[in-house]
Amino acid sequence: MHFLRVITHFHSPFSFDACDDLGIVNQIVNQNCVDNVREAVCIDHEDVVFSTDHPNNMARYPFEDLFLHRPEDEWILSPDGEKIGNRIHCPDGFTSDWYPGLEGRFIGLGMRKHSSNNQDARIGLYNSEDLKSKLEIASKTGALMIVPHTESRSLEYLKEVNPAAIEIYNFHAYMDPRIRKKDLKLSPLGNAWVFLRYLLDPLKRLDSNYLFIELAEFSPVYFEKWDALQAQGILATGVAGADSHQTIFKQKMSDGERLDSHRRMIRFFSNFILTEKNDEDSVKNAITRGRVYFVIEEFGTPLGMDFHVQSDNGQKPKVIAEMGDQLKSGLGSLVFHLPTLYPSLEFKDDEASPEIWAELIRVDATAHETVVMKSQGNSELIYPNPIPGHYRVHVWIKPHHLKKHLYSKKLADEPFLWVVSNPIHIL
Repeated sequence: MHFLRVITHFHSPFSFDACDDLGIVNQIVNQNCVDNVREAVCIDHEDVVFSTDHPNNMARYPFEDLFLHRPEDEWILSPDGEKIGNRIHCPDGFTSDWYPGLEGRFIGLGMRKHSSNNQDARIGLYNSEDLKSKLEIASKTGALMIVPHTESRSLEYLKEVNPAAIEIYNFHAYMDPRIRKKDLKLSPLGNAWVFLRYLLDPLKRLDSNYLFIELAEFSPVYFEKWDALQAQGILATGVAGADSHQTIFKQKMSDGERLDSHRRMIRFFSNFILTEKNDEDSVKNAITRGRVYFVIEEFGTPLGMDFHVQSDNGQKPKVIAEMGDQLKSGLGSLVFHLPTLYPSLEFKDDEASPEIWAELIRVDATAHETVVMKSQGNSELIYPNPIPGHYRVHVWIKPHHLKKHLYSKKLADEPFLWVVSNPIHIL
């Protein structure tokens, strides 16, 4: 198996508010906005992009328009020969696979077609939020249905619709003062004043690509709801939503690029999906099975991480379960290989190395979290004979290697959550 970078929440010009509300003008797609999208996914090397556009806009257009296809691209076809995706060929030789979808009350990843030929009917269906609508959208469009903005959904609602996946992080929510206060229970503005440092930088000494580290924080709301679902047997995969619109902050940073550019927003973090193949069905299957790591990639790209169960039969250890799997207790040990940092040209040899460690967290039947083991400086975490529970790994980092890139130098010595795995479920 191998990793792919996969975006599960992204707004193209076919969302009503994307591109400063100018994604489509007089029913003509703004090609400058399309250029921004294509440049972002190519520069950031996003292997798979599931666009998730707002129904009141995208549902008014023929399905084939949603691919943003250009003559130099390559159509991705289903076994039946239907157009289901668009392979963007980037200037550096990289390719990014684009699949259309929607964000109403649900997110539909990788639609194969519109639900019907009736425009009003599909707008109504795509905006519905009950279990019946979820099943109907999935059945008629072929989309994988997940719940976005978990911060604003009640636990009762999540239990009722039983989604394949939920968002355990939404970048747009952290940037919106109203959502921060109402749903994330955080200060409305947080450290928003930090923006001024990067706006008012006449000598251009700051690297705006690392601005979001100054604002990195986690609300416990996401983990509390995720834990509660698992404790009640609803094993929804946790994914992270960039929710990039390029419509929040028009102001340009000292590097000449707007703060909320697609390139900057989707580079901050990634969904690393573990899969054997790269086709759409394999990626959807990997998401459904919980083969997803959430990575704050602005700290760097992790190399070598692996979370699995290996047998304890006294012979050569054998992997018997992967992240996302369920198995009975007493069959083996939980094993996590601690990642190293991918060497970047930005990080010189004479800079300090980051400190990296991992915690193994158990969620019990009451949704209570317990740290049951820490890596203690070892490169491998092995936890034998786990009792029943839902086990995931949090990897922490002190980003000493970023000190020269940050305005607040002290942040380079602070601990940050870098990687969150999906659970292995011990029954």
